[in-house]
Amino acid sequence: MKIAATLPLLAFAGLLAACGSSTGAPVSTASSGSVVATPQRIVAFGDSFTAGYGFFADGAEMTAEEFFGCVGEGEIPADKKNDLCSSNGTAKTAEEPLAFAPDYGFANQVSWAAQVAKGLGVGAGSFVNYAISGTTGREWAEDSLTIDGKNGLDAVVAQKPDLILVTLGGNPTLGKVIMGSGERCDAYDKPDQEDELRACFQRIITTDGTYDALISVYTRLLDKSTAKILVLTYPKVIPALALGNYTPGALLVARDELNATVMKAIDAVRSSNSTGSRLLTADPQFDTGLPPGDYSSAGDCFGAAKSETGTDGPSNQSTPTQENFTEMFATTGWCSGPPFLIAGDSGVHPNVAGYAEFAKVALAALNGS
Repeated sequence: MKIAATLPLLAFAGLLAACGSSTGAPVSTASSGSVVATPQRIVAFGDSFTAGYGFFADGAEMTAEEFFGCVGEGEIPADKKNDLCSSNGTAKTAEEPLAFAPDYGFANQVSWAAQVAKGLGVGAGSFVNYAISGTTGREWAEDSLTIDGKNGLDAVVAQKPDLILVTLGGNPTLGKVIMGSGERCDAYDKPDQEDELRACFQRIITTDGTYDALISVYTRLLDKSTAKILVLTYPKVIPALALGNYTPGALLVARDELNATVMKAIDAVRSSNSTGSRLLTADPQFDTGLPPGDYSSAGDCFGAAKSETGTDGPSNQSTPTQENFTEMFATTGWCSGPPFLIAGDSGVHPNVAGYAEFAKVALAALNGS
């Protein structure tokens, strides 16, 4: 199922209808071991990667037919973002107000935050997930969100957590790159122009104010709470929709630049704050199945990737993306594998298996802290 060089959004509806569900089966969460002292209260916040976008509070995965009702229309102001179609919320239409599920999605065990809480032995009554899909670093930093009558960060602190879990900074940059809006960097999507490509993506990130926003958010949390704060970066994702605008390599460069900005902000806060050691990070990967790499199992790879260049491992990209890879990399070879991303949005957000991978690296980071 090849995606044309320019893919109209409406044409994508047909692609989604053909793709069905993510086929990612639930995976048992990694054990926390005995190193981490069990937190008394866990609070999560941030964007869709922590909210569990693409799933509903009952644990059901968003279907292809539900996708367009789950994205809203146009640029949505902060006070209208209602955690639409997310595992910790109740909204199924853009018109509904922001309302979190009574257990914040703990029982459905979709979000990595809920899986981490269970893995650490924390019950539903001591777990809160205030993540709101679509929110930006600036919105959290500038108190543009209202939760339980307070601005977003004050609501997090008011819960008196001793562990805070978060993903933040992906919006609006990832959306611009995936949809090809804002400054277009595809003119530099060539092997000999990687420096120009990185500079272009950095201009987008700078325009979005991500670095300064993240410094503000993490500084305030360190100053106003005594909690450990675990930040997860963004995995390698190659959405099928974005292949109409960029090569897989360019999308990975965009991810690298975004994560570099997240880590730069965290390093700045760590070095300037006397309690910066409470700010922890973990980096989920999600393999692409594309060369080059050191994985070359003949049973899983195709074409030249078997013995010449290898790949990074069996692909964890979505089903529609892997279907595109079959045609795109027929000559060079690639490795198929179990998807860690939902098909309903063409492979942007994790499925339950993908969130289990998030939880695994999160628990490992907490074990080592």
